[in-house]
Amino acid sequence: MRKSRHIEGTSCVVEGFLYVWGSVYMLSSGMILKQRYEILDDIGTGGMARVYKIMDHVLHRPAAMKVLKDELQHDEAYLRKFHREAQAAAGLTHDHIVNVYDVDHDQGYWFIVMELVEGLTLKQYIKKRGRLRNNECLSIALQAADGLAAAHRAGIVHRDIKPENLILTLEGNVKISDFGIARVQSGETMTVDVCGSVSYSSPEQVRGGYSDQRTDIYSLGVTMYEMCTGTLPYSGHSVVEVAMQHMDGRLTLPREIFPEIPERFNQIIGKCMSKRMDDRYQNMEELMRDLMLCMKNPDSSIQKSSSNEAMQGKTVIFSKEQVDTIKKGAEIERRKKMRQFREKVKGKASEVSAGKKSRKSKKKKSGKKQSGKKQIRDEEYEAYGEEDYDEISSGLRKALNIGLIIVVIVVLLCVAEFIISSMGMFKGLTSHMPSLEKMTEFFDQIREKLGSAEMRQSVSQGLDKLLGALSGGS
Repeated sequence: MRKSRHIEGTSCVVEGFLYVWGSVYMLSSGMILKQRYEILDDIGTGGMARVYKIMDHVLHRPAAMKVLKDELQHDEAYLRKFHREAQAAAGLTHDHIVNVYDVDHDQGYWFIVMELVEGLTLKQYIKKRGRLRNNECLSIALQAADGLAAAHRAGIVHRDIKPENLILTLEGNVKISDFGIARVQSGETMTVDVCGSVSYSSPEQVRGGYSDQRTDIYSLGVTMYEMCTGTLPYSGHSVVEVAMQHMDGRLTLPREIFPEIPERFNQIIGKCMSKRMDDRYQNMEELMRDLMLCMKNPDSSIQKSSSNEAMQGKTVIFSKEQVDTIKKGAEIERRKKMRQFREKVKGKASEVSAGKKSRKSKKKKSGKKQSGKKQIRDEEYEAYGEEDYDEISSGLRKALNIGLIIVVIVVLLCVAEFIISSMGMFKGLTSHMPSLEKMTEFFDQIREKLGSAEMRQSVSQGLDKLLGALSGGS
């Protein structure tokens, strides 16, 4: 018959009994579950379960067993989800994953049996060593990414990647633990362990939204940050304050704290910890490729890719300074184009307005000229009277016509005389050109007509009337 004791906040060791630490029952050394798993020693406890070292008497090998906390043992919905996901995790076999062997329950307790790994957690190692060397950081990150890539290919997302769940073996290998349990930590129950994981939670986890393999990439980025700086990227006085910083807080890149950190590694961490899922690496294979390049040439910077490289899916990483410069340049270009567009629109409007004003002014000027001429004619008409005005106008027109005729005749005479004088140099030429004599006669007649008394009298009368009108008006 099994006996148990429940003592809140204390521990009690009595051979052959179950013991309590807080709300987690402690199994005593020597107990056997499922007639095969013998409890050997207590390894430690967490917010979700307590871990024991056991011996599997069926397969004759040591293993580790996690027993769920008491309050979770009676949550049927939780247990169904835990059992389903833990069974899926049990199918994972990889060098960088703590393999799950069995998921079962006995004597009213659910437990998970997994590979026993001797070593330190990464969290313990960081506390012992402080910030790690660049090569160590890259090696640990690459091994963890390799294990997570295998899980993602199997359709399993860890969702609780943090230094406490990365075990460094005595041989220097990295093992990812807590597959199966990690997935259900995003449920309704907020345990101490879950609160502690907020420091490594992605923005989408904090919001309670959709999460996928890029969630593990973010958490691995936080873990890399802690490895190379010895500190967490965000801190606060409460869990809520830390969670808010993951959603919208400014990330201080590792290189801003320690300039000796390679630029390429600095950019990799920055991309892993992007707020938007689409800005991160889209899968672990992309991250592993850049980590390997960083190991070969850590001091180089990840170059911007050409459009062809972008089309081929190659990774492009920009530092925060580069992103700020790009954004600033884009904003300047946008403002420049807007200013040019506004000036163009303003110029068009000015041209249209100027055209309208020009047409209006021309109409006004034309109207003014016409009205001015009409006003002058009206004033002259009133000053000289109707008969005198008409007579003066007629005389002026005759005088102008006669003047024009005289000018034309004089020009023609000059031309004719020039021709005649030129042709007189040739003897006998006039005898063969009777038309010249007719031309001479025509000009003589015109001279006689211009010199006639009638023409002189008509011109004289017109001029007398004009002068008389002018003297009378003055």
